[in-house]
Amino acid sequence: MASAFPKPEKRGKKPKKRLPTKKVRQKKAKAKCLALWSKIIRAKGACVFIGKLVGRKWHERCSTPLNAMHCLPKGAYPALRLHLDNGMAGCGEVHMYYTKHPEEFGILLRQFWGPEKTEEMLALARTQIKIDYEAELVVLEEKAREHGL
Repeated sequence: MASAFPKPEKRGKKPKKRLPTKKVRQKKAKAKCLALWSKIIRAKGACVFIGKLVGRKWHERCSTPLNAMHCLPKGAYPALRLHLDNGMAGCGEVHMYYTKHPEEFGILLRQFWGPEKTEEMLALARTQIKIDYEAELVVLEEKAREHGL
């Protein structure tokens, strides 16, 4: 028995949406920059929190791998996303603790940086700049070579 309605015509494939070439390059460069930034920060050595009071207990040894931590969050302060002074090496355990307790980290950061450096970094953080990730990648690659990476 034939259907009373004809079958619809088959449609061709939808064209793929492509990002403009510059956006693709910037996106790849951004990912490379963050990975390189992380390597440079972790190359500074061990967890900076060993021997310090973290929460209510002394942090004596690390049980998780070393992480590169942004001192001021990269999402809230994009101008400092790749700034090497805005990073410190810490184990994953400490990183998660301070991610969940930002007020305590703010107090620790003021002690770590000192008042002058804290104000300098906050002033820099308030700037509205558009980051050229391809240019930043060149700078970070040079810094990585200086650190022997």
